[in-house]
Amino acid sequence: VIIASTYFAWKYVRDEHYPLPIQPSETWEPFVNSLDAQHETIFVEAEDGTMLEAGLFIPNGGSEKKAAVVFTPGSGDSLYQNYAPGFIETYMLDLFLERDFAVLLVNKRGMGQSEGNYVKNSIEGRASDLYAAVQMLQTYPQIDAENVGVAGHSQGGWVVTQAAGEHSDI
Repeated sequence: VIIASTYFAWKYVRDEHYPLPIQPSETWEPFVNSLDAQHETIFVEAEDGTMLEAGLFIPNGGSEKKAAVVFTPGSGDSLYQNYAPGFIETYMLDLFLERDFAVLLVNKRGMGQSEGNYVKNSIEGRASDLYAAVQMLQTYPQIDAENVGVAGHSQGGWVVTQAAGEHSDI
């Protein structure tokens, strides 16, 4: 009974209920609106055509072309807007925007408005998704295409290591 119920619970989560109906925290929009940066929600097309929701933040003022960083989260079922309370705000947006870097935050497959299911994606698949985000960001006229880096937390650290190891332009 335990094995059967575990299997059906796993199959239920793995196959049928993505994207997860998680909403950004109540503090997210007020925080974003307080930033001295342009913000837009964009969609990144992964190599297999899956569309991934992302938030692009470009600081006002400073250099004409911005260096940039693309963030990917860890293994859990969290939106970047809710990721490890205070982490994105403090260690990504506050830190990088203040230093005139653009920041692209990408929701994994099945999170928020991203298509797909992150549970079915490997580290290599997530690295491919991350690289698609890097390539898309490199096409923006406000971005210095030669200076785009990646950052990740927890399992996202493995993902950025994989992506940077495969692509010399990161």
